[in-house]
Amino acid sequence: MRDPMPYLPLTFTLFLIAGLAQGTAAQAGTFLIDGTAAGLSGPVHENGVMIGMVGDFVELADGDHILSFEGPHQHGLTLTMNVRGDSVRLVGTASYGPECGEIYNITWPKPRVERDRDHAGVTRLNLAPVRAEATGQSKCVQYMLAGCTQQKAIVEVRSDPPGGEIWFPHVYGGWEKQDFRTNVTLSVPFCEGSQTKQVLIRMAGRVNCLEDLPVAPEARLSVDCTLRVPGEVDPLETSAPPN
Repeated sequence: MRDPMPYLPLTFTLFLIAGLAQGTAAQAGTFLIDGTAAGLSGPVHENGVMIGMVGDFVELADGDHILSFEGPHQHGLTLTMNVRGDSVRLVGTASYGPECGEIYNITWPKPRVERDRDHAGVTRLNLAPVRAEATGQSKCVQYMLAGCTQQKAIVEVRSDPPGGEIWFPHVYGGWEKQDFRTNVTLSVPFCEGSQTKQVLIRMAGRVNCLEDLPVAPEARLSVDCTLRVPGEVDPLETSAPPN
């Protein structure tokens, strides 16, 4: 049975890739994912989409979220949480074993949530240390990667300020950092039949930007991201509803 936890009132600066509904800005929260105490690093995913790295400022919209982290001994960690406007509820943590390796019993307490003292309106998510106990058991599951007929699109990637890291999902799985930074034009591969492809732009000390691209063969596309300073007010959140 899940251990219910009351909503914690937090002062969020709200910003996310989200639309407006009936003239009202969509709600979201800005989080700093702090892995210092846990000794965690590496990418953070949600539903297979990379939203940043541990230590980044990321944006989460209203609703349920299951974030995935790289844990010790090739095990994965998940954090389930619910965001509602300026409130967050931590539902629980879990772990999953490696595709091939020794199985450990993983204990990962819920993270600590607090206001970030250095950035007004930002919520610090302090990840908790992980305890791993060997079980003496192991497993090995081999997966076959299916090939695909690749297409390419031309994408101009810009950010303000320029110089952000660019990450695209690889056609055979995983995410890949590009050799070039914004502002730049790239030839981006995708599988034939795909309709969208994500791009993640990140910069130290700035809030990550994640966008969906409507890809098509030989299409010429552009991405413009404002990498805002954490705590800055999002103009979408403060814009007045139409009369």
